[in-house]
Amino acid sequence: MKLNMKTPMVVVLLVCCVMLVGCNKTSNDNGNHTGDQESAATPKPSLPPYPKGTAFFENAGVSLLPGDGWDHLNGGEFTKDTTICLPMLKGLGITNESVIQVLKREGDEGPDKAADIMKQNFESNPNTVKGTFKQEHFRSAHNVAGYYISYDYGTKSILHTDKRRAHVYLFQNANRNCIVINYITLIDKDSVPVHNMICNTLRLN
Repeated sequence: MKLNMKTPMVVVLLVCCVMLVGCNKTSNDNGNHTGDQESAATPKPSLPPYPKGTAFFENAGVSLLPGDGWDHLNGGEFTKDTTICLPMLKGLGITNESVIQVLKREGDEGPDKAADIMKQNFESNPNTVKGTFKQEHFRSAHNVAGYYISYDYGTKSILHTDKRRAHVYLFQNANRNCIVINYITLIDKDSVPVHNMICNTLRLN
């Protein structure tokens, strides 16, 4: 995960749980699928069309509708990390100093194991603020379900330490790859509308 545009990416998949605004809490998704039994006369419901401005994340099979205030970046030093699914969203205006990244975890690691690894990395990382790690289930408006985690940490520069908050949404895409959405921001710029946007527009493509 990239902590900011000038520091190297932290390969810690941790999520900040300020609040699950707009997301429904759930413990399991045990829906029954009977697609093989459906007849041609009963077509499956189709997803609504994608609105203008939708961000499609390369190789992740997911999309968001970030709206105004986000720059879609497809180049830069961060592209050297092959787990990042472009574009990366960089906040403008009131969301300045905030980024949204989508990553695809390599291998067959699922959200459960990824969440456990995040917890372990949080405890061992000296830059994290102990006692701030939180984890819950979430379900988006488009029925994407997984884990939502949050934590605080500091990034040090020569003159001061920036206090940041990391939010992570962990789930599987249609190919059962483990996908991570990182929303990283300065603590004093943490935004409820950004969480609403993720929970209301996150879709599997």
